[in-house]
Amino acid sequence: MTAAKAAAAGVSHPCSSSCSSAVIPSRARLHKPFFHKRCTSSVVAAGQNDTPATAAVAEDLVLHRILQQFEGRAPTYDTNNTYHPALAQNLLQLLVLKPGDRLLDLAAGTGIVALAAAAAVAPGGNVVLVDISPAMLQQARSNYTAAVQLGDSNVENGTAQCAMQPQDPAGPGQQLLSKQQQQQQQQLAPAHFILGDIEQLHSCLPAEWLHSFSAITCSAAVPFLQHPTAALASWRHWLLQPGGKLAFNAFVPPAIEDYGTFVRLAGECGFPAEFDPSEVLGSTERVTAALTEAGYSHIQVTPEAQQRWMPAASPEAHAAAVWHMALHRNVFRGPEQLQQQPQQLQALQDAYVAAVVEDVVASGRWDAAGQRVLSRSTVLHVLAMA
Repeated sequence: MTAAKAAAAGVSHPCSSSCSSAVIPSRARLHKPFFHKRCTSSVVAAGQNDTPATAAVAEDLVLHRILQQFEGRAPTYDTNNTYHPALAQNLLQLLVLKPGDRLLDLAAGTGIVALAAAAAVAPGGNVVLVDISPAMLQQARSNYTAAVQLGDSNVENGTAQCAMQPQDPAGPGQQLLSKQQQQQQQQLAPAHFILGDIEQLHSCLPAEWLHSFSAITCSAAVPFLQHPTAALASWRHWLLQPGGKLAFNAFVPPAIEDYGTFVRLAGECGFPAEFDPSEVLGSTERVTAALTEAGYSHIQVTPEAQQRWMPAASPEAHAAAVWHMALHRNVFRGPEQLQQQPQQLQALQDAYVAAVVEDVVASGRWDAAGQRVLSRSTVLHVLAMA
């Protein structure tokens, strides 16, 4: 999305001029980008017959939708959220971070991964958080600040102390720390907070960070990437140290059980979804092939069948919520064409809600007493070496 388009849409574009970063306490820095060529990819998101300009417009619309989604979710993202901390826990267990490591957390959100990592890499290490959403990044900054006793400590030199008592409101990363860490004063490594698009990191990161990271994490964000295979290659080529590790999670489609019904009915109603972005890296074979092509080695892909309860006042409320996610949250590229035909869109919505309600009740996934719906999916926990 260009700065002009973003301004016209009322959106703060992450890479208009320089992206900003800060080390707690708030000390802004502007960085010179370290490379200037746009990443390329063999993935065509908007269709083979689209001109480059048309494809770029489609990608801008998707980026705009992602930004709107997370700007709205930021204030309550950590509330009763056990799903994302569990994903983060798996990534950190794969990496086995140690003091002195330098971690780049991409699509960092509210800092769920980075806050726990900041304890693991201290002393001597640091963490860098990059996210496209100003609101999510500000929440991450707040969570980090809450975990740090500023006092006389020198945060930039990595000597900030964190009193990790169980009753302290230290944010979501608190859940990932061991009881021993929670019960004693722990050191937190310094954190840099950078606003930017993780597929356009050349616009955001300074030249001195080239090949400087011991590890990169990307939790629950791969389905939101426009060109995931190109992103994986660029992270290895520009950012990881030789022997550095990449850990991320991918999702076997559909990422949420009832998304599959959306794809089927959209096609039946004449609006075939272009694809579920999870499909690009949606299997062990696809992940392995993409990472191998990108130059990674020692690739490990561990599937995990998951079940999680999604709160809902009724099956109808659940169906409506998942409809909204499927239509607006970049789960499927191309919902704009649906919105241009409101009558057909309403017919599709009615059919979708009815089908999901019937399935939720018939399959026994509706828990009336708990007012929740069971959703089943398969997550791929991935580790690779540069």
